Amino acid sequence: MRILSVILLALLEVPSAFAQVAGSPEHAYRSKLSQTADSLIREEGKYLETLLSHGDAYFRQSSWKLRTHADSLLAAARDSLDVERKNSIQLLGLDMERSLHSAGETSQTKLRLMLAGCEKQLHALFERNKSCPTCASKEDFETADSLFQLKADSIAGMYGDSMATVVEEWETSLDDTTGSLAESVNDSVQTLKDDYASYLLDHATHLEIEGAYASQSSSRGRDNGVSLASYSLTATYQHNTGLFLAGSAGWTSQSNFDPDMASLAAGYAFTISPILSGTASYTHFWYSQGNPRPQSVTDQEVSGMLALTTNVMNATGTLLDDFTAGGGSEMTIDLALSKDIVISDSAFGGTLKVSPTATATWGQQTERLLQKRITQTKKKEIIRTSGTPYDVFGIMDYELSLPLDFEVGNFTFGPGIAWIIPVDVLNQKSVLVKDPSSTSPFLAASLTVAMIFR
Repeated sequence: MRILSVILLALLEVPSAFAQVAGSPEHAYRSKLSQTADSLIREEGKYLETLLSHGDAYFRQSSWKLRTHADSLLAAARDSLDVERKNSIQLLGLDMERSLHSAGETSQTKLRLMLAGCEKQLHALFERNKSCPTCASKEDFETADSLFQLKADSIAGMYGDSMATVVEEWETSLDDTTGSLAESVNDSVQTLKDDYASYLLDHATHLEIEGAYASQSSSRGRDNGVSLASYSLTATYQHNTGLFLAGSAGWTSQSNFDPDMASLAAGYAFTISPILSGTASYTHFWYSQGNPRPQSVTDQEVSGMLALTTNVMNATGTLLDDFTAGGGSEMTIDLALSKDIVISDSAFGGTLKVSPTATATWGQQTERLLQKRITQTKKKEIIRTSGTPYDVFGIMDYELSLPLDFEVGNFTFGPGIAWIIPVDVLNQKSVLVKDPSSTSPFLAASLTVAMIFR
């Protein structure tokens, strides 16, 4: 019975011991530190959400300003831009808004990482100070708690100031970026307005008179073995629908300046997009008898051309088929790359530019038409008695040219020079009808003078 009483007394004393531990200064100290750290983390989280909300509102305001600015420019330019160019401005505005949003996401990520760093440092501070081996009294624990509070407030304050600085930088960046993007929109709208005005000018109904000179008459890298300078005068009438009609007359240095060539062309010029355009045409030629020009053996031509014009490079592809009513035709494909380089936009009141160009020509070479060329220039005829006349298609020449254009008002003056490199001239021993054209590269100078009447 005595033993049972002792056990019961011990059991009654256990809760009292737990109460003493739970109510001890060390336990209270540790609980206070935990509460302080958790409270500061919650406050920093709320502060972060406030900063993010403020930054997001500033972003929406900046986006609205940019969108309103673009819309006002479009409204002011409604008569100066077509639908496609207006759409490109709207797409540009959306791209710029995405740029603003992307910069904002970077700042938001940085802020959340800073909050995580603050939380990590406060937890580390708690772990280092959750026990106080040197504290012997309640006052010692209170002193340690006050020191912890100061350190925790310092950490939270440091991160809070840093986060506020990030938001200020974010807002400053939004202001700067919005300003620069607005200027970019201004420049883009003006560029598109100028481009559309130029497009309308180019496609307005007009008459163009052009005179041209070439020091060496050649076609597809072939000169027919004759040194021949050529001159031409062309008049082109183009309607604003794209339909055009052109007539020309030509002379050579061997024709005593009597016209030895005339042509009449009809076609259609079209635009697919602001950077892609093309033409399709039919031309009929008339040549004097025995004309030495390489292209004089055909009297008709159909052609199609596509041109891609960009700020980086211009590319042109042309498909031609020259044929004659008497039979025989030659197909040609030209591919050209060029770059317009403005030397001066105020030279003598006009624009001076140079357009380095590289051209490759693939073409069809037929023995039947070559025979006609030789007959016209060499006054002799080679009659094939056996074998099959050749008809081959392949690379015919490369050309590197450097045309210079001076434009002032409706007048254009364009000297140029070309380095022509013939390829695969059919003059081998195995060929019965040998092409007399030059096989070595040669230079050809040119000059064009044009006047447009609108």
